[in-house]
Amino acid sequence: KWTKNRGNQDMYKKDKVSIIIPIYNGEKHLAECLDTIQNQTYTNLEIICINDGSRDKSLSILKEYQKKDDRFIVIDQKNAGQSKARNEGIRRASGKYISFVDCDDFIELDMIEKMVLKAEETNADIVITNFSLYFEDTGRYESYRDEVLYYTLKNKVFTVEECPEIIKYVGVWDKLFETDFLKKNNLLFWENIIYEDHLYSVQAELYANRISLIPEHLYYYRKNAGESITDKEADNDAFKTDFLRIHKKIQEILDENKTSLKVNKAYYEFFMENAIMHQRNSSTIRFYKYFFESMRKILDEKKIKVINTINNKMILEYANDIYKNKFFRCMKNIH
Repeated sequence: KWTKNRGNQDMYKKDKVSIIIPIYNGEKHLAECLDTIQNQTYTNLEIICINDGSRDKSLSILKEYQKKDDRFIVIDQKNAGQSKARNEGIRRASGKYISFVDCDDFIELDMIEKMVLKAEETNADIVITNFSLYFEDTGRYESYRDEVLYYTLKNKVFTVEECPEIIKYVGVWDKLFETDFLKKNNLLFWENIIYEDHLYSVQAELYANRISLIPEHLYYYRKNAGESITDKEADNDAFKTDFLRIHKKIQEILDENKTSLKVNKAYYEFFMENAIMHQRNSSTIRFYKYFFESMRKILDEKKIKVINTINNKMILEYANDIYKNKFFRCMKNIH
């Protein structure tokens, strides 16, 4: 393993990495998150922590770490949302690479070292690591992504057109970005909206000329964390509206970039699976109908043709029912 046979590791430690962490009421897990970052084997870091108006002890925790380690940069702002916090971090970043970590998650101690090594070896715009879900209520770890795909591509450099499945990888916390690449493409997060990372990741992946993967599970995404946005998705219809807004914009960008059928097919499979999940989790019949009508406005004939190439009976039935305004077949899922 790299950590046991580092070779000339100094050549990979000369470039600074900026790690950006937005924090909102994260006191419960913040120290664990920061410890795994502070103790990285790759030491040339600036750790940019943006306290987004937390009402708990998050800010005092951050200041304690800053006192003991001058690599910590603490920014305190009024609550403005995760996107604005991340954008502030991007503007402040001075590293050659940028990484995002959520304040309730944690990472392997050699994650940054391995990702920088991969970026340097492959001259990648983006490096994507594998990750595991961590279920806090049971202590269980679970793989989430296609392990075969990771190992198939682990020694390759590719674009989205060459590997369309990557467009489904919509998190930003599993990636190392080359900073000049982000700035050249003016990539910032859409503010005041949820699922901003979906749009950001898709844009970055479309613009990237060189993407590489690490098959090891180096990032741990915490579930059942209580304050986590994604843990509250099922109970919040506003999040479902933002999902549609974000993905309407993504679809416009796909059209503008004239992406191939295989890329569109991979994207629309992801979109439809998540749309079905969101609609079924609607809190009321009224909102369920609203979501249905919104989907009708999004799915034009061109998109239906792409969706009809997907080998998934549930997706095909759902899309065609919406397009033909057959509302009642979908209604059976709501109680």
